[in-house]
Amino acid sequence: MFLAPQIDMERTGQRIRKLCVINGYSVRELQKYLLIGCPQSIYNWYHGKTLPSLDHLFALSMLLHVPMNWLLVAEPSVCRQQQKRRFARIPQMRRMDSYRHMGGQTGRCISRA
Repeated sequence: MFLAPQIDMERTGQRIRKLCVINGYSVRELQKYLLIGCPQSIYNWYHGKTLPSLDHLFALSMLLHVPMNWLLVAEPSVCRQQQKRRFARIPQMRRMDSYRHMGGQTGRCISRA
């Protein structure tokens, strides 16, 4: 069963806060840049109570020079599940590689005369 990834709000807020601190942006500067009326919204992001809107996420990614998806942190259980699915395919890939090393050709049909 495949579960859709979910965002870890607390770790996402920590990541946004860390990037803002590293780049030297205060909450007031973010508030002005994002045209937010109240700085409490930004504090709520930092503490994992809410997430930025898509528009604010895009603006933050531009301001902090990182891709939007890098600002978001997935729940660890979903990451482990996807990692297991990815590693489950490795033995199959190894078999295909060994077949190629033995002179086999994968990916196209071979006609026999």
